Parts: sequence; C-alpha cells; structure tokens
Amino acid sequence: MRWKIIVAISLLAMISASPVFAENGSGMIKIGYTFIDEEGNRAVNHSTFNQYEGFDFSLEKFRYFLKNGIRFDADLKRVTLNNRNLYFGAEKSGLFGVRVNNNQYRRVYDFDGNDFIRRHTTTGDIWLYPYRYVKIFGSGSFIGRSGSVLEYFDVVDGGMPTAVDYEQKRANTGFQINYRGRMLRAEYGGINYVNHEDYYLDQSRRWFKIRGFGAVPRYDWILIHGGFLNYRTWYKQTDFEIKSNKGWGGTTLNLPMNFSVSYNFIFERTASDSDKVGTDNIAHTFYASHLWPGYAGATIGYQNDISDDFDNVIKANSYYFSGWIKPKSYLDFRAEYGFRAEKVDEGSRLLGDEDRNRFKISGKYRHDRYGSIRIRYEIRTRNNDQLGSEVDFDRVAFDWVFLISEYADLTGGYSYSVGDYTNMEQEFEFRDHLVYGDILSHEYYNVQAGAGLVYYRSKRDTDVESIALHFSGRYKLPDSYYFEVKYNVNNFDNFLVNNEYYTANIVEINLTKDLSF
Repeated sequence: MRWKIIVAISLLAMISASPVFAENGSGMIKIGYTFIDEEGNRAVNHSTFNQYEGFDFSLEKFRYFLKNGIRFDADLKRVTLNNRNLYFGAEKSGLFGVRVNNNQYRRVYDFDGNDFIRRHTTTGDIWLYPYRYVKIFGSGSFIGRSGSVLEYFDVVDGGMPTAVDYEQKRANTGFQINYRGRMLRAEYGGINYVNHEDYYLDQSRRWFKIRGFGAVPRYDWILIHGGFLNYRTWYKQTDFEIKSNKGWGGTTLNLPMNFSVSYNFIFERTASDSDKVGTDNIAHTFYASHLWPGYAGATIGYQNDISDDFDNVIKANSYYFSGWIKPKSYLDFRAEYGFRAEKVDEGSRLLGDEDRNRFKISGKYRHDRYGSIRIRYEIRTRNNDQLGSEVDFDRVAFDWVFLISEYADLTGGYSYSVGDYTNMEQEFEFRDHLVYGDILSHEYYNVQAGAGLVYYRSKRDTDVESIALHFSGRYKLPDSYYFEVKYNVNNFDNFLVNNEYYTANIVEINLTKDLSF
C-alpha cells in the first residue's frame, strides 16, 4: 500500500507541477526501477556494496525561492531504497539557515552477502544572525552501525561472524563574530557512544574550543591567529578518563615586493587519570613565500616536532618546497617536495627511526575550444632501519578532457603505479594499470547517449582484474519529460584465490520530469 501511495504522489506531481507554488523554482522528479543480476562473491567488489534492486523515487536539484528571500533546497535521492541519500535546506542570507542530511551505506563481508554492516548517518546544522556580525550556531549528528563482520576477509576455513551494534550521538553549539576581516569563534560540544554488544566500550566526550584570527590594528600586513581546545573522554563503566589540552597560534607577515613569511606553533598535553605524567606534543613551523603575480610562485618551509612522554622522546625535522610557473595563459607546471626524518632521541619506540620522502610534478595544457590534458608524476618512499623495511611507490598518470565540437564531450585518463615493500622477512611488489574514460553526446533529435569504462589490472605479487562498463541513453518527450535507461556491467577476478570473483548486470529505467515554476 505504501508503494502505491508513493507512486500516486510522484505521478501527480509530475503531471500537475505548475507555477502555483512560487514565482521562481526548479528541480527534477524521477521515478524508476533498478534490476540487478549478480553472481559470485558479494564481498570483493566495493562499487556494488551499496546497490539495491527495487522501485526508486527521487527529487533532485530542487530550488524554491520565496518573495521574501527565503530559499529552499532539496536533493532527495533514492528515497524508497536502502541506499538513500537525502538533503534538505532552508535559509535566508544573513539571517538564518537549516540543513539536514541523511544517508545509508552497506559493507558486505561474506560470499553470499549474508554478513554485512549497515551504517546510517543523520546530520543537522542550524544558524541564526541576531546581529549583522554575530552568528549563533548549533549542529548534531546520529550514527548507527549494525550487522556482522568476519575476522578474515576470506572465510575458506569457516570464520565465525562477529556482531556489531553501536550508536553515536554528537551535539555542539557556539557563536562566531566576524568584523572587518577578523573572526572569533567559540563552541562547546559532546559525544555519547553506546555499544550494545560490549557496554564496557560505552564512553562520553566533551570539548570546548575557541579560535580566532585577524590583522593587527593599524598594521594590516601583520596577521595573527590562535586557539585553544580542551577535550575529555571517559568510559562510563570504569570511570577511566583521558584529558587533552591543545593550544596553537601563529603569525603571517605580508612583506613588500610580494614576499611573505609565517610562523606557527602547536602545544598539546594528553594524560589519563592513571598516569603520573602526560604526553607532550610540540610543533613549530616556518614558511617563506614569494609570488610573481600571474606568472609564478614558490614556497619553502621547515617543521620541528617533539613528542615527549617522559620516558621516550621522539624528534622530527621536516622540509618542504613547492612552486608553480605559468609561462603562458594555457600552460602551467607545478612541483612539490617534502622530507621528514623521525629520530628516537631518548628511550625507545617500536618503529624506531624513520625517514619519509614525497615528490610530485605536473603539467597542464588548456585550450578553450578543444579541452585540456594533464600529466602527473609522483614518488613516495619510507625507510626504517630498525624494522629493516623499505617502501617505494611511483606513479605516472595523465588525464584529458576533449570537446568534440558540437557533438560530444570525451574525458579519460591512464595511470601506472609501481610499489615495492621490503622488510626483514619478505618482499611484496605490485604493478597497477588504471584506465578510465567517458563519452557523452550532445542532444541530437531529442536523443542523448553516453558510455564509459574503468579498467584496473594489478600484477606481480597480486593478480587482480576489475572491469566496469556503463552505458546510458535518454530520450526527450514533450512537456519536459525524459525517458532514460542506464546499463552497468561489473566484473572482478582475483586469479590467485578461487572464490574471489564477481559479475553484476545492473539496469536502471527511469521517467523524469524537469520542474520550472
């Protein structure tokens, strides 16, 4: 009976939508059905975890403006299915606003899809301007997660599922003052976590946070910022409590000739009621930048970190560089490099000393008429002598957007990744290829069509292949109605494990109507 009512309301809205509601509004109503035919291991193909078969009703890109300046927004996708994603908002600029979101997600863990986790999340925000420069706000969220998981991804040996059932509620409120480029914000909030499977994990958290930034009066070239956070966590059954106090601040000097320098610091102390001493984390950063307006820019930086828990002291030094150059309006290049060295200065830690490097470079060419193409290359390394481990990762990629005159738009890309992981016991390598592309025609004689693919292949110590194809077609009917069909094919194979294969054929048939009033 409920489905009949929903269908009737949907059809009535699509047929009778007219300017009786407002002078200015738009949106799209969609009704349809999704068919799914699948076989194989439901736990291996992440992109289809949250797909459901059944009747679908959606109200998308809805905008509604009242004469008094109030605007309503809605994006209600798949209202009737368990993968729904809903958004609603109402606001008047400079006066008030309300936003509400709800979504659901499923993660499958076993071959037949009987063991899975379902998560539903609802969030809300509300704000009010009692005065031009003052904003009072509040927000909250509710997260529920329930179902069953398997300790091991592959359950060949008959692993037993573990039940999961918890809820988390969050709420906070505060105020914000903005005045002539300066800001002060303060808020207080809390979280309550309830685990229905293990009440010893039940806990509550409370925090108070204040932060601000702005220019020094009469010295607009000097910017300062800072803040403080007090955070407490306690377990309800044992009264075990963890406290954390964190302060931060800094300044930026905008110097002549497009130079700027900045300094930032963070000091945090965390301790529990069972510890005689706490853990201190201290960080200092220094940056210097120069800008050649419209042509180039460069930044260098240094960061020093200290983590001290009385018995063990870990120190780290980090260096950073980035730059960009734009020799022509249609051509730009960018580069970035970072290095971090962590060292045990006193005591010990499980990881010991560790060094990390990262480097990125890219170039992009744009043409107003034909589209753009971008090429990227990146390197990441990590070395740890105590563990005897070394990690090397390299990736080269390019992507493009082609505008094929008045006929179609073509996007796509390719990336090749190489990974080598070595430690005292063993070595692991992979070579990944990723190809993706989409083509969407422009409307021609009321018909529009599209197609696309995502192909992934991983070799060496892995042997995985994944293919996803999608096709779409839409026909424009009179009175702003559209009939559309979408067909998706998903295929996954792990050639090293017998039961890790999956194939799905998904068909969506929809009737939509554009609203304008």
